[in-house]
Amino acid sequence: MNGRELLEAMSCVDTALVEDAAEGPAHRRIPLKRALTIAACVCLLLAGGALAAEAIWGVQIGDLFTSQEESSYSVYGTVRTVPDGDFSQELHDHLRDNWAVWNAKSREQQMFSSTLPGSLYQSHETWAEGTEHLGVELVNPLEEADWLEQATYVGMPLDGELGRKKGIEHCTSYVYGNENAQVETAALTAGYRTGEIRLTLRAELRTEYAGETAADGSQEVETGALWTEAVNMYSNSIAMPDGQDAALVVSQPRRENSYVSIAAYFIQDGLLYSLRVIGPDGGDEAVAAVRAVLEQALDCFA
Repeated sequence: MNGRELLEAMSCVDTALVEDAAEGPAHRRIPLKRALTIAACVCLLLAGGALAAEAIWGVQIGDLFTSQEESSYSVYGTVRTVPDGDFSQELHDHLRDNWAVWNAKSREQQMFSSTLPGSLYQSHETWAEGTEHLGVELVNPLEEADWLEQATYVGMPLDGELGRKKGIEHCTSYVYGNENAQVETAALTAGYRTGEIRLTLRAELRTEYAGETAADGSQEVETGALWTEAVNMYSNSIAMPDGQDAALVVSQPRRENSYVSIAAYFIQDGLLYSLRVIGPDGGDEAVAAVRAVLEQALDCFA
């Protein structure tokens, strides 16, 4: 498993667990070692399950799995690649500097380092600032939605204890680049709120260096989500204004004081987008409330 694969796998850990891990003893904490182990398992899951569903232009949900210890699902699809040359020179310079620092370490220092070479994380106050950092334009109509409040990238209040006081901003970008300072994968995530319901939008990008590329410039992609507990899940789809169907997964952890999460996966400008909407658990009414917010958000992508 290389650094890029681990970085991608870490993005599969359900975002609601970020809040659980940060709020204190009322929730279970997830140690870093545990998270890295989970991410490694996701890498194996995705690598081994790539043939579980035939990829089509768009996205589809693979197998849903749940047990008392862990639950997960997989998402498969086909996306277009973004040329490495489209990314900003500043980003390439940061990658070059990042690898230079890593290569200057001794072998022993590298073995005990907690960093992943070629992995860049950057906070941004706005989506536009994030796209400027990447050098790639990414559609996000939620930035202009007057019914949404901007929040941290996991949907927590910006002025709260888990917001800017902790250095957590509205958007965050993740980039992995190889030792030649070539971008392989990148993602930009933003968070929003409406009442007690949280939303996170993520756009993912892959370049020609991320994997095997077809003659038409497309690549197969595998992603998904993972929990460290038993979760009730089911999948379906919803029609979007542009005519495509977004693939949905509805999930509810089997514990008290839980939450309802609906994740939608869809293609925008040939790229994979995921929109996750999370609200307090409350049975069928809670699911309906979260779905209503999800539908309103997807309607913004007309």
